[in-house]
Amino acid sequence: MHLGKAMMCTAVSCALLAACALLAACEPGAHDHRAGESCACTNECAAGLYCADATGRNIEAEEAAIGWTCEGEGTCVARRIEGDACDYDIPCAMGLLCLQREPRTCGMPQPAGAPCGDVRDCADGLVCNTALVPPQCAPLADDGEPCGGDSDCGAGLACNRSLAPPVCQALHSGAAGTGCSDDALCATGLLCHTTGHCVAEGTDGAAYYEGVSTCVAPGSVEAGAWCARDEECSSGTCVAPETGLCRQGTCG
Repeated sequence: MHLGKAMMCTAVSCALLAACALLAACEPGAHDHRAGESCACTNECAAGLYCADATGRNIEAEEAAIGWTCEGEGTCVARRIEGDACDYDIPCAMGLLCLQREPRTCGMPQPAGAPCGDVRDCADGLVCNTALVPPQCAPLADDGEPCGGDSDCGAGLACNRSLAPPVCQALHSGAAGTGCSDDALCATGLLCHTTGHCVAEGTDGAAYYEGVSTCVAPGSVEAGAWCARDEECSSGTCVAPETGLCRQGTCG
C-alpha cells in the first residue's frame, strides 16, 4: 500500500517536473544581459535596456501555445532618454512617453500650453485641444471656449462644430434657429436640422439620434431611395429588412 502511494507520488512529481520544464523552455530568459550583449528579445536584457534589432527596433517576446517564445537576434541597448527620437517600437526610458506630436521624441507628460499630438501627450487633467494652433495641452474648455471635439469640453458641454471656430456650448441650450452640430445642443423639443440649425421636432430634414437619422415628411421618399419604415415612402412600402430602399409601386 505504501509502495503504491510512493509510486503514484513519483508519477505525479515527474509529470509536474515535465510540465515545468516545458514551460521553462517557452519562457524568455532572465533580465540579466548587459548593454552590448546579444539577446533574443527584450525580456533577456537588464533593467533600462531593450533588445534592438539591426534597425534599432524593439524585439519583444511572442506569445506561443504554451508560454512565450524569445527567438530574435539583437543587442541589448539603452532605452531612449528625454529628447531622443522614438517610435512605437523604439522605447523610451521608464517614466518617459514617446510623444505623439511630430517629431516624435521621448519626454515627460506635457504641461498646459505645450504642443501635443493627442491626449496621451498631456499631463493628468489636460486634453489635447486641436482647436488651438498648434494643438496644445489645455484644461477642459468652458462654455464659449474653442474646441476640436466634445472631449475638449467640460461637464455639461458639447463642442458646437457648426460655428467657426467651434466652441463649447451647454447641452440643450440652443434656441430655434441657432447653429448646431448634433441634437444634444438643441433645447428640449428641438432637433438639429441637416442645414445645421435647431428646429422643431418632426421638421422635414431634422436630425435625431445625434444626427444618425433624419426626419422626413410622410410619403416624401421616392422609389429607390433609402428608408426605415413604410410611411416614409411615396409607394407606401419600405423594404427595410432587405435593402432599406423604398419599393417601386405599391404592389410587389
